[in-house]
Amino acid sequence: MTVREAVDHMSSALRREPRVGESKGRSVTSTKISFVTFHLLSAAWLFLGHPHLLGALATWFIVQVGVFAGYHRYFSHRSYKTHPWFEVVLAGLGCLANQGGLFWWVSEHRHHHRTADTDADFHSPRDGFWHSHMGWLLRDDIDDRVKWDLIPDLNRPWLRWVDRNDLRIKIAYAASLALLFGWSGIIAFWVVPVTLCWHTSLATNSFCHAFGSHPTECPPKGWCAARNNALVALLNLGEGWHNNHHTHPTYAHHGFHRWYELDVVYVVLLGLEKLGVIWDVKRRPRRRDGHNLSLGANAA
Repeated sequence: MTVREAVDHMSSALRREPRVGESKGRSVTSTKISFVTFHLLSAAWLFLGHPHLLGALATWFIVQVGVFAGYHRYFSHRSYKTHPWFEVVLAGLGCLANQGGLFWWVSEHRHHHRTADTDADFHSPRDGFWHSHMGWLLRDDIDDRVKWDLIPDLNRPWLRWVDRNDLRIKIAYAASLALLFGWSGIIAFWVVPVTLCWHTSLATNSFCHAFGSHPTECPPKGWCAARNNALVALLNLGEGWHNNHHTHPTYAHHGFHRWYELDVVYVVLLGLEKLGVIWDVKRRPRRRDGHNLSLGANAA
């Protein structure tokens, strides 16, 4: 083996393997405990407590945008570029959503796009609706390790720090809420929003691979059943235009392929683009007559 080959081999290994102290994957046991605890606390708060619904929904909106604009459209699909400091903001918001950690989430999602609705897909409705929605997260026989070979582009120190401190960030946030609002603040501004965020996020796996329109083939051809579901898109801020997304996964907009396809996450991204926080936003190309096929004056 030459020196060059040895260096390449070492670099490849470093990209593929977790560093000391970093997450090796999602804990099924932790997921089960979180699901049961958060759902019970949310139900008790709604029916027995004094719910602050507006505050809970506002928090859900912020966290949900963090997951979809950050974990999904930026980290998973590189639909735009941004500053390192905003990467930390996006990674932190996704962390608060309690969805398994940045590295696990992105590697899992990239695996999904490669294997959508095949036997290798971990959460296809082919195995049952409940399985695709939440059941797959509760099974011990699913490979929940981070697939490091799928995320070499995320090997940046500030992202490793966020992933390594995932639990500490959530504890610090919960402690801050307790100091500011008491124990009820933790439930109102974290537990309930996270529970809502789980279901609005997971709906893209279940509803949007089972119900809705399928206007275009999407990779892998002949297998992918991703569908556009207007109701889900309304409830989860635009992610429900899922056939559009699987057909064009790098586009920053999932909706607005047609005039009525509202995509709230993309509207937020447009605002961030105007402020200079993000740039090089990937969009559907212009038509030959010069009209944009997607929302945004800078579509190219």
